[in-house]
Amino acid sequence: MHILIIDDAADFRALISQFIAIEWPDADITEYDPVAFGRPADDFDWSLFDAVLLDFMLGVEDGLDYLRAFRKVAAMPPVIFMTGSGSEDVAAKAIKLGAANYLRKHDLSRRRLIEAIRDAISESQADMHNASSVAPAPGNAAEIGAAFPVHPAGLAAPESIQINGYELIRKLGEGGMAVVYLTRHRDSGEERVLKILDTRVSTDPDFLDRFIHEYGVISKISSPHVIRIYDQGFTSDHAYISMEHLPGGDLKERIRDGGISAGDALKIFRQLVAALKAVHDAGIVHRDLKPQNIMFRADGSIALLDFGVAKELRSEHNLTKVGFVIGTPNYISPEQVEGHAADFRSDLYSTGAILYEMLTGLPPYRADTLAGLMYAHCHAAIPRLPASLSEYQILIDRLLAKAPGDRYPSAHDLLPGGT
Repeated sequence: MHILIIDDAADFRALISQFIAIEWPDADITEYDPVAFGRPADDFDWSLFDAVLLDFMLGVEDGLDYLRAFRKVAAMPPVIFMTGSGSEDVAAKAIKLGAANYLRKHDLSRRRLIEAIRDAISESQADMHNASSVAPAPGNAAEIGAAFPVHPAGLAAPESIQINGYELIRKLGEGGMAVVYLTRHRDSGEERVLKILDTRVSTDPDFLDRFIHEYGVISKISSPHVIRIYDQGFTSDHAYISMEHLPGGDLKERIRDGGISAGDALKIFRQLVAALKAVHDAGIVHRDLKPQNIMFRADGSIALLDFGVAKELRSEHNLTKVGFVIGTPNYISPEQVEGHAADFRSDLYSTGAILYEMLTGLPPYRADTLAGLMYAHCHAAIPRLPASLSEYQILIDRLLAKAPGDRYPSAHDLLPGGT
């Protein structure tokens, strides 16, 4: 069996791959990141796959547009459409455009996924058989699907989530494994955010380890510019983290929605460096600094969040493997690109990339491919700021230095004193 997963969330691709591998250990699974590699070219060989799992939101692209393009492919394998939104309108559009089935990520379980794949392959091969009156060759994917009864996955209703002490108000968003809700704390009446992991859909203990690790990391940090964590807990089906509500949106939105003045960029930069002082003083490297992980409170101050891949330098607890790349492409340091260990200076490189984007509206390096972007971080010249911003060039040069030893040694050296 050959399965193609098209999704921009690496953690969700990994989860789906795990589900499939558990059911079919010999399956050949290809994970495709559309943000990194773009839409598959016209000459892409779809015949290599027995089924395609396609996400709805693919960075700036729309999975429905992919489905429209797939209609022109003569031998397109069955497509199972996935979305976190749960919209019946999206489901109807996907089915109309030729999707074999529709799955909501929030309700997804290994059983539902495997049934959907079996059904899609079985029905596809049945259609081919009826059209050609030729039985499928022994040993191909049709036998895998046809050997099991058909149970349509359909549009399952969302499962109720009950967390003692919290009243769920609305969903704020979701990633590959966790869903984020705005809630009201029953005792204090405060609005808080719950990041909830459905432990029933995880077969990989590393996912839960990262979730627990994030709470432990943030609990060690004391800074007004790091998100406040109130509680962590478990129910029979879920693990959750309770944290402060940040109503001002994230830095990426502000950059995209109209840009940031140089003066405001410096204010945000100073607060970010102050956060890093506390983070690094606790012996922690964030490793995934990016504008999306910097959010604003109602009073305009920032809070740094998302410590899921943070590393404690003094800890033996290691959730990553040597040589494994951690970070976000536009902000990743050269040493992280090369798979080397990240330290405090790696976070300072990412901070420099964020400062450059705040000042110019664009990340420091851009390329048509992920490989090109990674090469630029390691080898391209440090970008020049416009003449009107030249006074900040010396700061950018030091922060974006290729060699860690050429950067500021620490956040304290970068910004001595207070905030």
